[in-house]
Amino acid sequence: MIKGLDELVKEIDYKEMFKNYVPSNYALRVVNTIKLIHGTVGTENKTPLIHYHMLDNIVKHRNTLNVAARGTAKSTLSKYVVFDLALFGELPNFGDVDVMMYVSDTAENGVKTFFTNLKFTWENSEFLKEYIPNARFTQDECELANKDGHRLFVKGFGV
Repeated sequence: MIKGLDELVKEIDYKEMFKNYVPSNYALRVVNTIKLIHGTVGTENKTPLIHYHMLDNIVKHRNTLNVAARGTAKSTLSKYVVFDLALFGELPNFGDVDVMMYVSDTAENGVKTFFTNLKFTWENSEFLKEYIPNARFTQDECELANKDGHRLFVKGFGV
């Protein structure tokens, strides 16, 4: 019998999961990039270990589903993954990435909010404007081009 999501989640031993966990270079790169994006504003708190783990799950296996409770910064981390991809153009274990999908609850709510937040973050970061000088945003997509000419296209979809 195939187990459902609730059963699988109940079997997770979080203490064991984080026992010997060491964040990858990728997770450290994304977190350091967040600090560069915001400078000294809003990054005074330590990054929770689960954020590093969620980032590592993105690149660990091609078929990974990150399931996390409300308030664990899933959308926020996704935003920074977009900027990381635009800056560096690649994901470990995947190679070059120039197209990304963002899937949320609805196009009117989750997708629109996500792309509004991307635009706001880009517009208010001197670091991003310097290293990703070309950016175009709509309610459900964006195109970002870094200083080296790498382009990333992101399209949002509501389920």
